[in-house]
Amino acid sequence: MNLWLTSILYISIILLSLISFISCGDCGPCPLGSQVVVTSPDNTGPDFVTVFATFADETQSETSVTQSSQSVEVSVLGDDVITFVASGGDPQGARTVRFWVEETFWRTTGGITEQVGPGLLAEPAAQQEITASPGDNVCTPLRVTHEIRIADRRGNFDRIRIRVWSEAINFSGTNAISRSLTLNWP
Repeated sequence: MNLWLTSILYISIILLSLISFISCGDCGPCPLGSQVVVTSPDNTGPDFVTVFATFADETQSETSVTQSSQSVEVSVLGDDVITFVASGGDPQGARTVRFWVEETFWRTTGGITEQVGPGLLAEPAAQQEITASPGDNVCTPLRVTHEIRIADRRGNFDRIRIRVWSEAINFSGTNAISRSLTLNWP
């Protein structure tokens, strides 16, 4: 599919989502999915987890990864602004969706290259977590957004690698993890 058709497809999906959200009125707390009652855990994993990336300057096409896709690497410009939407869902209710960011930086001084990172990831860059008990109403999908500005991270480094992924967890505690989406500058 060429870039033009892909862009039209993504714009159509976004517009339909916005129209359904705006025209929904009093749809309740789950405008993009359905509401279910938490029951006893079924021990199956979440049925989907994705990371969707859009680029503000539109020099790149949108890209995404899921738990069943291949990992993706993208070269970015030094002033790119990337918006990520991480989502995950389960037919019996999603408890948590997390967005993870791992960064590695390189700089060369006097012919010696220094690497900084990746470090240990203590917590996600963004997450949505629902606290519920059996009998409570919850949404089937959850999502979070996160923005990365390459210019804010460049500093005095010559090269940056940013690897992102998402994780969805259901009420049985079972998780699904997307493949990674890697941004490389330059």
